[in-house]
Amino acid sequence: MKIRNAMVTLTALREGQVMIELAQAFHDAAQAVKHHNKPAKVTLEVTIAPIKNVGANLVEHPIVMQAEVSTKLPKEELPSTIFFVDEEGPSRHASERQPSFPGVGIVDKSTGEISHGNGK
Repeated sequence: MKIRNAMVTLTALREGQVMIELAQAFHDAAQAVKHHNKPAKVTLEVTIAPIKNVGANLVEHPIVMQAEVSTKLPKEELPSTIFFVDEEGPSRHASERQPSFPGVGIVDKSTGEISHGNGK
């Protein structure tokens, strides 16, 4: 039994558009990995199904194929904001019982530095 090369089938999906989307996904993923130094994922999902309500007099019953290209790209980590928790819930201000904490601000996860919201 001879099996058709997968590249022929992939190229025929949506008249070549799937291959263009896949190439773009590879490009975007490689650039994101290079920039963020974290992994990316490119997925090609192909669904193959019978065509419903086809006349029974056909010699060969056709099928349909749908393809979707998706990516999961790494992102920059967003900075965290320090809060204190009291009876009322999270607050940016410490209670009177809390010793002075000069670093209350926004934490940059990539450097561990704390900014004070005033540019310093």
